Amino acid sequence: MTAYHWHEYPVGRLGGLATALARTLAAFAVGLGVTTGAILVVGMLKDNVIHDLASHWGADTDALSAGIDDLLRMSIGPLVGIGYLVALAACVAVLVRDTAISRAVVQAARDGATKEAVPTPYQIRSIIADSFALQWFALWSAIIGAVVFLPFGIYAVVDAYAPGILIAVCALIWAAIMVAVFLVVRRRTVPAHDRRRQSIASHWIYEDEHAVWQRAAGPSESDADRDWRARVGRGLTGMGATIGLAAALVLLLVLFVTHPHARTLPGSAHAGPEVTYTGLMGHGVDTARWVVAALCVAALLVTLVGMLLEGAGAAAERAMLARAARDRSAKTPPGSVLSRHTRWHPARPAQLAAGLAGLGLTVGIAALLLATTHTRVFRGSADVFADFEEPAVLLIVCALVVFVAALAWNAVTRCREPELRNLLLSRWPTAPDIPTGSDVKAPPALTGPALTRRRRTRR
Repeated sequence: MTAYHWHEYPVGRLGGLATALARTLAAFAVGLGVTTGAILVVGMLKDNVIHDLASHWGADTDALSAGIDDLLRMSIGPLVGIGYLVALAACVAVLVRDTAISRAVVQAARDGATKEAVPTPYQIRSIIADSFALQWFALWSAIIGAVVFLPFGIYAVVDAYAPGILIAVCALIWAAIMVAVFLVVRRRTVPAHDRRRQSIASHWIYEDEHAVWQRAAGPSESDADRDWRARVGRGLTGMGATIGLAAALVLLLVLFVTHPHARTLPGSAHAGPEVTYTGLMGHGVDTARWVVAALCVAALLVTLVGMLLEGAGAAAERAMLARAARDRSAKTPPGSVLSRHTRWHPARPAQLAAGLAGLGLTVGIAALLLATTHTRVFRGSADVFADFEEPAVLLIVCALVVFVAALAWNAVTRCREPELRNLLLSRWPTAPDIPTGSDVKAPPALTGPALTRRRRTRR
């Protein structure tokens, strides 16, 4: 008789893509958070540290400060808009993922899946979800859209401001769509999901889950037993990202310093001539350019070496686990290695790339708007940023391409070697890694049997 164990049931291409998208968007959101922090930090330093450095080097501090201020203020709009779209896409991805998982497991139960092969805790976490973030996101979107834009629309009608009326009408249409999404999810998706959970819970009862948890080993809290290449590679990859960010910040500072008088050319179609400095300021600019080049090369090399090392280490671990799983006399592998390879993890380089895409997309859109928009709020900004229009478009395209590449990378790794994961889970069930900390409540499915746990009823 086969011992009770966890089994990762296939969820199809759509479910796998939704899972990869949700994790990739999480990294993208981290990049937006880093962008927000960078805006706050640069905004605080603009009038003291950066101003003092520019003054010490002989730069036009007023033009430099105004240019940085315009870029920071213009970044707020794209940051909010992109953040909203990312949140919406993440909510949709989670709904699709959870629905695909519950449908796949129900179908497996109907096809005669054994009671010893219990769905993994991570799949059970999706199966027992009694609510979806999308319905509450849609509800709040509708409320905010109606509350904020309805008065704006009334004001636009009174003043006969056509663009304002169009914006208000579009906002109300979007609010109506969000209300429809809320009702569909609440009245159709959630009840159907609950019926599937009940069907799954009738196939794998509490005793089945409890038997697996009794057999499972606790997760390892240390990576000390992992392959040295995997450990060193992870550290180098993170170091490469840090070096790349430093290079971008230094380059941005150099561009503003070498074009300090562009704001004094109203009506001009370019940012003005590049200023050549002498003395200490000239040496500083030249040194900064070499520093940017050196940091870019270092970031590329360090990240590349880190990716290669981490990939080699993970491949060696998978090979070792595959040999051990097929050898009945093999000892139990280290818990940190089992924890890593009995569950899918997004590729660290792909997550890093997605985060950088969030930063690059925000900055690129802000620079493009400044280069192409003539408004009273950003008076003269089109002249200052005119030369940055094409680089801004290139940055936006590169950010989107990098995000799609990161998503594809995660989607491919998500579908890789599910047989090995199931072989390891059947031989050495390992309890999930759960968040630690006094303020963090672990999901019930990651701490014990949860399919038949009493659920909160809606009134």
